[in-house]
Amino acid sequence: MTSKVSVIILITICFFFTLSWYKHGLIIGGAEEGLIFLDPHKTQDLYKYTWEDIHYGGPQTVTVTRYPNFVFLGYLKDLGVPSALIQIFTFLTLILTSAIFTYLFAKEILGNKQMYCLLAALFYIGNTFVFFNIWHRFLLAMFFFEPLLPASIYFLYKVFKTNNILYLLSFLLISFILSSAFSLPSNVITLWVVLFFLLLSNLIEIRKSSISLLKYVGWFVLFLLSWVLTNLWWIIPLNYQATVVYSPVFGTNENIAVLRSISNQFPFLTAITLGYKSMLSMLQGIISFVMLLVVWLGFKETKSKDTRNFLLIIVLVSYFVLNGSNFPTGKIFEFFFEKISQLQLLRNPYEKFGIVLTFAYSLLFPLGILYLSKISRYISIFLVILIFGFLFIPVWGGKVFGDDNINFYVSVPADYKKVNELLNQDTDEFRILQLPLLVSGGLAYNWPNKYFGIPPNSFLFDKPSLEGLVSMKNPDNYWRALREGFYTGKIRQLLKYANIRYLVLHKDIDTDYSQSEDTETTLFYLNHGIIPDSLSSFRICHDLTELTYIFRKVQFFGECKLDSLNSDWSNINFLSFEMQSDGAGQIRVDIVDRDGQRLVFEGKSENIYTLSENEVNKTKLFTLNIKVPTEKYAKFSPINVDHLELTFIPSSVNLIPKVRIGSIYLDKGTTIANDYWSKIYSTANLEIYRINDSYFYPRIYAVGSLLEVDNWNSLLKLNSLPDAFYLRDQQDKDINYDTNLDKPDIEFKKINNTRYEIYIKNAKTPFWLVFSETFSPDWKAKLRNGQEFAHFTVNGFTNGYFINQTGDFTLELEYIVQQGIEKYRAISLLAFIAIVIIATLKKRAF
Repeated sequence: MTSKVSVIILITICFFFTLSWYKHGLIIGGAEEGLIFLDPHKTQDLYKYTWEDIHYGGPQTVTVTRYPNFVFLGYLKDLGVPSALIQIFTFLTLILTSAIFTYLFAKEILGNKQMYCLLAALFYIGNTFVFFNIWHRFLLAMFFFEPLLPASIYFLYKVFKTNNILYLLSFLLISFILSSAFSLPSNVITLWVVLFFLLLSNLIEIRKSSISLLKYVGWFVLFLLSWVLTNLWWIIPLNYQATVVYSPVFGTNENIAVLRSISNQFPFLTAITLGYKSMLSMLQGIISFVMLLVVWLGFKETKSKDTRNFLLIIVLVSYFVLNGSNFPTGKIFEFFFEKISQLQLLRNPYEKFGIVLTFAYSLLFPLGILYLSKISRYISIFLVILIFGFLFIPVWGGKVFGDDNINFYVSVPADYKKVNELLNQDTDEFRILQLPLLVSGGLAYNWPNKYFGIPPNSFLFDKPSLEGLVSMKNPDNYWRALREGFYTGKIRQLLKYANIRYLVLHKDIDTDYSQSEDTETTLFYLNHGIIPDSLSSFRICHDLTELTYIFRKVQFFGECKLDSLNSDWSNINFLSFEMQSDGAGQIRVDIVDRDGQRLVFEGKSENIYTLSENEVNKTKLFTLNIKVPTEKYAKFSPINVDHLELTFIPSSVNLIPKVRIGSIYLDKGTTIANDYWSKIYSTANLEIYRINDSYFYPRIYAVGSLLEVDNWNSLLKLNSLPDAFYLRDQQDKDINYDTNLDKPDIEFKKINNTRYEIYIKNAKTPFWLVFSETFSPDWKAKLRNGQEFAHFTVNGFTNGYFINQTGDFTLELEYIVQQGIEKYRAISLLAFIAIVIIATLKKRAF
């Protein structure tokens, strides 16, 4: 068999994969990616700037690397290529590239043994890890990393052997073409760890030659430095913004917990056989161990010591990483995991590093078959048929995305496009609140081809949508207040803080899967709010007067058992109790049914069930809306409540306060009418409601005064909410918040996601300016002469400025990180041009 025939076979098989996997002609979407291929132009707009205009606005982090890929796909869209065909083209290119570079590297190891090189390529694109952990899970970054890994290894290997600088240029090109791979930062670690091991394996072999050592190290350093320089356009913003975004959210303790959980799900034997929990039959599990035996026999057939060293190193390192926190190496891995913060990107080691073991196996497997063929040709043929025919049967079966319960082949109903066009007729800047309000991060839509995954609204609507929690503390506290306001009739006053003008009700949502209210219930709360009603309240837990101190946990705990008369809470909306303590802290309430399922209220995360320092030694009334808990277990039974638990956690571990609880009351509440919206459009799947102008505030507006409040709970108790406020624990000591001022007339123009121009007219005094985007210290308000103004957090999560300027003038509101990315894009481009010039003038270096 010639190389030409082998390549033709590879191309044919890759076409077969693509056509069988994507023959439906539908958009593939859902899971953690949404509908990225629905409209490449819309997707590239999401990734274009360092500040993304989705949700409440936020720093663009890892997804900025996807921008070049979707710019190219946008060109295909301009040529009239349907989105489904663009998707097929993308996946075919990625699969074929993976196969070709694995084939080329296998040729370097096996020489002209075409059949075995072909086996290596087929193993890499068709193995169970790639199928289940990349394609089946629909992970875009891993789609692109699958071909990038063998291509990078091949180019570095070739430059070691030939000293041809064109391989360096090829490596930089493939890194740019497949830049979406780096939208998973762990892939950066994985890539360079593997390339380092390729260097190390060569250094081990030629350790006695100082000239060769310097040559190999020099090439590796040149590869690394060139890659860094040509990728500064995303490395610098990612490094800065990821620190800002994720540091407050994630910590070592959380990551260790995730690592241990994932390690438990993928024990060592599952990982090294490229398995996936509950996805393979018993027969396939047995065949996996046969495959593992063939792989290890492959070491006997490796002729080159540097190749054997390379494969042995990456196999053993993969075993260590994939074992995670499991015995016996788990404690060692956890030690490095805690000490080297970058390794915490590998908190799901099987997902992040399993592709490395897969690549090693793809080279060792044909070597093992070659070794066995020398013993018996029939045994080797039988094992190839067994493994490719039975173990890899999911690949050949054609059902890659989704399963019998979850579908990823999507057809978006036409009325979504119509609704988006209608909303775009309003040229103001505004946000959309998507209904029903979600508790969890995933949902399902009852479309003709059902959708499962993250809310896809950023791909369906051009205007930003609020749809659930975003894993950022302050915006999430607003979301929880918004949910409570929706049920209690105060949402109309809360909408202004997030620039919300329209409500979009999804009547096509699968409420059971999405853990959301059904359409009928949502419509009820659109028309009515339910507020506490003392006339409908009744007392329970007469004997719970003092919480018991638990020494080791440094907390107080009390439990109230309920009798059968008080066990039905199906019509209960509020729970209230009075509390007094001589120390500040957080109060948590758990409602437990007779099966042990819980309805949980966590004061610490919601920041609303708090006893603050200025409330110490005072009796405080807590009124909790049990329709909006922090965490709702699907099996919790409101008609079968068993008991109530109250836990108080003191702010100071050195103080043991005395905590008293008054009588606890349940309250059915009473309804009030809502009048803050008007219905403007309805389809089979959607309804649109426009917020009345008196409750809509622009993205940028001025106020004359700010109100101080303790927390969101205190704010919600006010009869009328202020135009702007600040939370006590967020105040800046350098700002005098008590200043009452006149507010001027303002207009503004959005230049792009990172820049606004604000036109101030008739400012008689200084004033407060509110910018309703997620607070970031990098949003600077300044005059054209460069003068900046005091910046602080307002409304709990957005940007406030004290503008001490009068008269008519223009303000520039700019996210300054964008200036940096423009500079680094230029540096990356110049670096690449310089390398091209060097490669053109001199094809060989050293």
